[in-house]
Amino acid sequence: MCSRSLALNARASWALYTCALLAGDARAEELKLDAQIFAQESGIDSFVEKSGLPLFLRDVPALAAEWDRGWKLWSDIREYA
Repeated sequence: MCSRSLALNARASWALYTCALLAGDARAEELKLDAQIFAQESGIDSFVEKSGLPLFLRDVPALAAEWDRGWKLWSDIREYA
């Protein structure tokens, strides 16, 4: 999947997480985890595509950090492969 599509999924999951958190929904943490996973996958795909941090993630520090974690993880794996 494209890094931008994954970033959009991360941002949508983050919005759902925020709504669930405000509503006291028990699924809030699950939605947060989904958003973090999508952001990490976006980082991995961005490394492969040689692209930067997608706009969808830039203004959410938690998602930007997960994207960076995915990018660095794949960078390290490729370095040792």
